[in-house]
Amino acid sequence: MALRLIYLLLFIPLLINCQHEKKIESSSTLIRSLDFGRTWEDISVGLPSGWEATFVFAGNNELIVGSERDLFRKRLNNNNGGWDKEYFIQDHLGGVLPGKTGLYVYDFWMGLLQEGLSGTGIWEPKYRGVSNGVVRTVLEVSDKQVLIGGDSGIYKSEDGGSSWRPVFDSTMITHLLLKDGVLVAGGSSGILRSVDGGEHWIWVLEDLGPIRKLRIIGDRLAVVMNGVGPWEEQVKSSSGSANSLLFSDDAGVSWKPMEGGLLLDRLLFDPEKEVQAKFIHDILQTGQYLLCSHDTGISRSGDGGKTWELILPIEYGRLYGFAFLNNVVYVTKVGVLGGC
Repeated sequence: MALRLIYLLLFIPLLINCQHEKKIESSSTLIRSLDFGRTWEDISVGLPSGWEATFVFAGNNELIVGSERDLFRKRLNNNNGGWDKEYFIQDHLGGVLPGKTGLYVYDFWMGLLQEGLSGTGIWEPKYRGVSNGVVRTVLEVSDKQVLIGGDSGIYKSEDGGSSWRPVFDSTMITHLLLKDGVLVAGGSSGILRSVDGGEHWIWVLEDLGPIRKLRIIGDRLAVVMNGVGPWEEQVKSSSGSANSLLFSDDAGVSWKPMEGGLLLDRLLFDPEKEVQAKFIHDILQTGQYLLCSHDTGISRSGDGGKTWELILPIEYGRLYGFAFLNNVVYVTKVGVLGGC
């Protein structure tokens, strides 16, 4: 009896840890966690064999996964329902954006597309010709006030999109969000902030490189910035990271680094130069935990980003993206290290 007790005390913790250390199979393009990242299960069944997603979106009780050429959607309240494929004229899909008037699909060449009538599968171009170049993001502040960001800056409409005027024209804008009445924009050169409904914009992080992700994380803002200059120079920072993860507690006025506690155990880009660093891709709030996707895998923090635990190691060079809905975390492959 005593020997059995010793055996259980020794090996039960090892069995629990195995759940954290289980790697994603190469064929698992879509997985989920029902316990905030402690355990994971493959939910790729029904998607084409060998197909790999590059983005994931969850909202309005619907799960959407897509790649540059394909988009599949599934109702989450239908246990017997399968994946429905959407069809587009162009094959340059880059992601899904939420909107008050319906979902938007982003196309690298055509800009924003919106479903004309839910369930019809007919997607129509939106806001084309408003700006010079491609429209890359949209924020519907209200039924009347809409902001779009694109290659030539930020445009504002106060009549639901019937007419537009430029409010910022200095750089490409790829992200727009609203936090506590403050508008925050991210683009190819950093982060901007507006406190007057988008009429005037002020740089808060400038010339620090393009924005990879800009998210609301609980009461804070979080940004993943790719940085500027050679990778070898960037990783000489104290965090040892090839790009930056920053948080703001004051709606974007000031920013603090939060990547220092992430595990660092990869040789990045060129092993012969022995450049050791980590590459951060995405950040997500899930209940009391933060999840961070980087080139080593997925890490979790229970103390607001001060310390991190690697909960899901993955194959080198593979990056993963997040979606979160109804306390379920969805994770899909979004590309390889070095991609946009």
